[in-house]
Amino acid sequence: MTLTCNITARDPTNLLFAFYRDGEMVQGFSSSNKYRVQAAKLENSGNYTCEVRTSNNNVKKKSRVLHIPIIGPTSQTYWQTILITCLSVLLLIVVILAFVFRHKLVQALRKQYRYQPKR
Repeated sequence: MTLTCNITARDPTNLLFAFYRDGEMVQGFSSSNKYRVQAAKLENSGNYTCEVRTSNNNVKKKSRVLHIPIIGPTSQTYWQTILITCLSVLLLIVVILAFVFRHKLVQALRKQYRYQPKR
């Protein structure tokens, strides 16, 4: 997730930007007008603002509040994942048992036909 603070200014080279979430500073003043979160998590949800100031602190401006909700997996998705995993494991067990049973059956049939008593 990347937030960008855009401003129209006469001299944009002397501007410093800071970002806040729910009133707490998450990125201190720097020349970058971007705030990046590599992998957004639920705790990154909140009300974001950007503050801009000149390097000599003469002018300060604050952006409007931007509410960003981060939505995590639902409990339904969680249970679907568990169900699919369990069914996959069960299917694997059935396939292995079928293979073992077939292998033993073939061995038994070979043994039976190989050692048949002569009449």
